[in-house]
Amino acid sequence: FGVGVNKLGGAVPIALNTPTAASLEKLGEVDQWSFSGQAGSTVTVDLTSPNVFTAGAGNVPDIFGKLELVSPSGTVAASNPAAGASGCSGTYQNLRLDSVALGESGTWTVRVRVHERWWYCHGAYRDYLTGAYTVSVCPSNGTPVSIAYGETQEASFSADCQVFNFDFAGQAGDKATVVYVGTPVARSLKLLRADLTTVLGTAGPGQGLALADVARPATESYRVVVEAQDGSTGPFG
Repeated sequence: FGVGVNKLGGAVPIALNTPTAASLEKLGEVDQWSFSGQAGSTVTVDLTSPNVFTAGAGNVPDIFGKLELVSPSGTVAASNPAAGASGCSGTYQNLRLDSVALGESGTWTVRVRVHERWWYCHGAYRDYLTGAYTVSVCPSNGTPVSIAYGETQEASFSADCQVFNFDFAGQAGDKATVVYVGTPVARSLKLLRADLTTVLGTAGPGQGLALADVARPATESYRVVVEAQDGSTGPFG
């Protein structure tokens, strides 16, 4: 048998909206990734592990992972599988923390580790304790792109949790249609008021989405928000 002991090390800064490949190489190892987060925004964290063949259980995830998001004050704000979860309710291959509201400003940490009940699904095979994964961190408050009536802006999802913001000026009483079209599936298309909390319309998921003839209640700036669907990347517009 083997026993592994590891302590939490320092976190490595991670580039936002960029899939980052890494691996757990030792028993009990925990990887930590850091990023700067702003209170009032949201963030999506996505982790995938490749499918591999093992002599013990056939095709399984390279690691039976657990994904955690830790606040600047040290509180675990979200985890997948959820804290206390057991059994095989999830795939442990594609883990996602979806649109987590950030309650503090400062340095947030993503922790990647093997789930504490890693043996429960297919047995106690050491193969599940180390292996490769890819992690992405996608904030909701990325720098907006300016757009105006009559214009089309093209862009590309580089990560399958990425969010694009497009801002435009609208007049009170305007009725406008917002359209998304692209090879990648958009999880959602939203139209927000200037306060960025009031939703005037939403659609999705799909490769073609539209919000038709939505009335503008005031003369102010409006924001179109497009979010990638899990597992979908590439150009749109």
